[in-house]
Amino acid sequence: MARTVLLFVLSGALIATAWLRLEKDASSLGDVLLVLALALVPTVAVAVGARRLVVAGLGVAVTLAACAEVFHAPLTDARPGGEHDFFGPVLGSFRDGFLNFYDTTLPFQRGDFPLMHADILLAVFAFSLAAGILIAARRPIGAAVALVVGVGWPTTLVPGSRPLLMGAFALSAQAHLVFVGAVGFDTQPNNNPDSNLAALGQFVDTTGFTLCGNSDDGDFGNPITNPISVMAGSYLVIHYGKGKGGSSTGGGLEFYHVVDGETSVDVPLDGTSAFGKGGISSIREFCGPVVTAPDSGTTAMLLGRLELLSVLVLLTPQFWRR
Repeated sequence: MARTVLLFVLSGALIATAWLRLEKDASSLGDVLLVLALALVPTVAVAVGARRLVVAGLGVAVTLAACAEVFHAPLTDARPGGEHDFFGPVLGSFRDGFLNFYDTTLPFQRGDFPLMHADILLAVFAFSLAAGILIAARRPIGAAVALVVGVGWPTTLVPGSRPLLMGAFALSAQAHLVFVGAVGFDTQPNNNPDSNLAALGQFVDTTGFTLCGNSDDGDFGNPITNPISVMAGSYLVIHYGKGKGGSSTGGGLEFYHVVDGETSVDVPLDGTSAFGKGGISSIREFCGPVVTAPDSGTTAMLLGRLELLSVLVLLTPQFWRR
């Protein structure tokens, strides 16, 4: 039981962290803990050997409770009678929130899009519930799949992210270069250091940042080849051309953070975001007065490492032996 609860807590924390990265403002911890507590109930039932019918009943009950909580729909409306309607408003709110993800720039302000926030809470509940039940039922492969999908899916919604490579990237030598984000060049006024710094400011606090490297001055070689020399803790703004398959006129800007005190890194020589797939047009390096890790970059790196560690634990036969 203790191992089951421990793995549930770890899985739930990873899933919640991944989904909450889609929001700019801090989410209410109480809401997250509530949906995780609801998901834990069937998990405990499976762990103590409850019958399948009991587990199924508990699963339905906590799902209704989670929907009622996140969409603010009274559970009393889930009873027969023409004047009562629970499922209509819940399904309608879920659909509207889901569609908003494809019409809204991510990350979003929770206060401006409450239905998107509700869908995030429901996703945290659903994936935690699935992972918890599979953990309690001693189905390591299924639990690992639920965890990977639960953590990987929200990463696919962030422009320019590469979720399938996140864990491997974080554990590889290139963990020294963490992807922060990307924007289309068609949203930029021009491609100079000032506008590059302003674009970087969409992802991190750039107060006090100064230009400390510029490919226009030959700082990274001509032509640019790997590895390049950088300042420890700096941020790179790389402009890639549109290339074949790029979606943005003029390509895109990709933002990277140099971590772990590294001073020599390999950068992608072709664009990796949906905006630009072509070669490098420019690299601008910015250094801050104090090295600060971005929420999206370092969190993603740690998330990838913890996710892989959790999967390895779940797939270790010795862990499941009594």
